[in-house]
Amino acid sequence: MVSFGFSILALLIANLALLSAGMSGQWEMSQYLLIYWCESAIIGFFTLLKLWMSRSKKPMPFQVTAGGTTRDIDGASAAGRLALMGFFSLHFGLFMFVHLVFLLAFLGASLDVLPAVLWGALVLLLSHALSFFFHFIWGGERESMPAEQIFFSPYPRVIFMHLVVIGGALLNFWPPIIVLVKIGADLLGHWMSHKGLPGAEISVSVPGGGMSYAGRKQK
Repeated sequence: MVSFGFSILALLIANLALLSAGMSGQWEMSQYLLIYWCESAIIGFFTLLKLWMSRSKKPMPFQVTAGGTTRDIDGASAAGRLALMGFFSLHFGLFMFVHLVFLLAFLGASLDVLPAVLWGALVLLLSHALSFFFHFIWGGERESMPAEQIFFSPYPRVIFMHLVVIGGALLNFWPPIIVLVKIGADLLGHWMSHKGLPGAEISVSVPGGGMSYAGRKQK
């Protein structure tokens, strides 16, 4: 509970720092969209780090189908974690690449926005680093969260966050309004990632790579 409170505080401080720049009129929507792209990359980086450092021995079925052959992956083994890291890098990396191409085509951003984007990304990096420490290291998720669950954990949060942000931009909302809605989406995603619904049934498919996962979420 203490670790959850600290990470929520870090999340709020980081996002409120970004909100203040929008309230003062220093940043436009292009900066925010690129900053949130960077945040997705940060989430992907920490997911890879968690996969490598995971020490959970809890069984959780994970199957990969390729060329008509289905193989089981054991996320509790070093070889299984490396395989999951490779699959995650491929799928998440493709998502990030397509998203970046869309943003650059949509925004036509210039290098003038780079200082603001780097500053905002650094603030969010610190927030996610604190969350990683409080939950994964200090909070014990390293031993309790299966690598297979770690693999899928960022997708709902990242996809929902960007639907909110891009939808707001297309509707031409005032940037601070979008940031406030994004904070709400972040809090929900953060709770789902670290609290979730104990014992809930999970069934997830990742298109394009023949990967599927089905099982019961661990408490």
